[in-house]
Amino acid sequence: MKWTRKTNITIDEIKKISKELDKDELIIKILLNRGFTNEQIRITLNDWHEAILPPAKLTNAVEAANLITGYLKNPNAEIWIYGDYDGDGITSTYIMSEALKEVAHCDVNGFYPNRSEGYGLSMRFCENLIKMKKDKDILVITVDNGITKIEEIKYLKEHNIEVLVTDHHVAKETVPDCLIVDPHNNNEPDTFKHLCGASVAFKVAQLVQENFGVNNMLNYVYAVAIATITDMMPLNHPENFAFLNYGLTHMNSNECPAGIKAFKEFSGKDTLTSTDIGWELGPRLNSCGRLNQTEFASILFTETDGEALDDYVIELEQINAKRKSYSDKAKKMIKELNFDNDKVCVIKSNDYPEGVIGIIAGEVQKTFNKPTLILHEKDGILVGSARTANGVNLQELFSFEETQGNIVSFGGHAAAAGVQVDVDKLNDLKASFNKNIEQFITDESDTEKELFIDEIINLEHLNVSTFNLLSTIPFDNKTLPTPVFSLVNVDIIKEPKHSKNNPNNICFSIKDDKGRRADLWAWGMADKYKELGSPKKMHIAGNLTRNFLRPGTFTLKIVDFISAQ
Repeated sequence: MKWTRKTNITIDEIKKISKELDKDELIIKILLNRGFTNEQIRITLNDWHEAILPPAKLTNAVEAANLITGYLKNPNAEIWIYGDYDGDGITSTYIMSEALKEVAHCDVNGFYPNRSEGYGLSMRFCENLIKMKKDKDILVITVDNGITKIEEIKYLKEHNIEVLVTDHHVAKETVPDCLIVDPHNNNEPDTFKHLCGASVAFKVAQLVQENFGVNNMLNYVYAVAIATITDMMPLNHPENFAFLNYGLTHMNSNECPAGIKAFKEFSGKDTLTSTDIGWELGPRLNSCGRLNQTEFASILFTETDGEALDDYVIELEQINAKRKSYSDKAKKMIKELNFDNDKVCVIKSNDYPEGVIGIIAGEVQKTFNKPTLILHEKDGILVGSARTANGVNLQELFSFEETQGNIVSFGGHAAAAGVQVDVDKLNDLKASFNKNIEQFITDESDTEKELFIDEIINLEHLNVSTFNLLSTIPFDNKTLPTPVFSLVNVDIIKEPKHSKNNPNNICFSIKDDKGRRADLWAWGMADKYKELGSPKKMHIAGNLTRNFLRPGTFTLKIVDFISAQ
């Protein structure tokens, strides 16, 4: 991997912007390194509200708000908000239902479907709603789903139930016959394609509240921030950055929402970062959906009683532990597998809940470094989750297999996808994978990877002040890469030690040029150290993070190292 620090940014420029905005020079430098202009930095750090796009510019948002308003003013009406079972769907349902309740003169209900009902507006829900209809005027609002639910929406309309779709997923050639607010609808310009489902719901709800002469939507921005992170939306877009900046500020303030406060206290964190949300809070919310307890996840946002929330976060942890137990079981199963003669790892198993097979697919993919498809038989069809490896484009691969009649349907993107396969087509699918996989590989072997170093530091910089400073920026390692720091010319002062569970994990005891000492772990990099000839002096690059082995301290998570001898 090639290291570089080449940049056109001057120290004088950094100092000037830092003084004008009254912000730390390190943050200014990091944002400039990521291509932010001076104006974007100003808006991002000091005037975030300027980055929030007017909701009225979102196609059909005004019409949707007016439609909802009519029902909200009707005491004989009933509104149902139908969400999804992941973090984005849970927060979308919370935002829309609670924001509407603030101004409603009718019943407003949030519905949190379980994964067992399938993705998106389900026919079972539609049938049950029709049975309960009586003489009410009913509006169904989908959030974070609905753009593909043509038959279900048609069925509701045939029974005089009005439907509004709010979504952020890509529309197919045919869309439902109803009012749609979706940045990825065929006629929608690119302006709002960075939004998650919760953001779309937020903008529509804002317009609704404004129709009633109020706007309490700032109270819901933290939920938008959580959804933006958990749904992995682009954080380099100014509006998403603004949502996250304000949301994190809110969650780390004295006005922190009760559920988030309880989670912070349970986790022993004074400050939440985007990493904490992505790797700790988000997976716990998603665990509820994976194990068919979606509505339980909503309590984090709706409950305000402190004692009840203390019990809740313990139960949430237990649900997450159960999800982890399936992962641990899968890791033991993986050790018994052999895919030497296969180009794709295909596993058919009903030993795991449908909701966790995506996690298991990821574990298998990491173990064998091959594209992986885990299939679960349900109602006579195989439902699967896939993860890619070695540059295989799953979108193109599954499109091809669909034309060959080897899969029923699929959805997703190049790196991850959901698949449906007929039971009697499984062997044909495996054979086709082995025969045709090469044509769907994107060859990146000739492209040398580059690691950009933001700053050269000493061990003294691995402290709470630097950590809290960096925590004000919602880095995501993708669209807004986490800062990379370098320790140069450090001495390896004793023989490195290896992890008992994985000998390829190696810990270096180092001394920097100021004489300070520390132990730093490099996960999965012992072989590289050996290939370098086990040098006694190195340059080390990594990300600043909490030291989970020594609570209250901070360390460098090593991403690369090179010999300095």
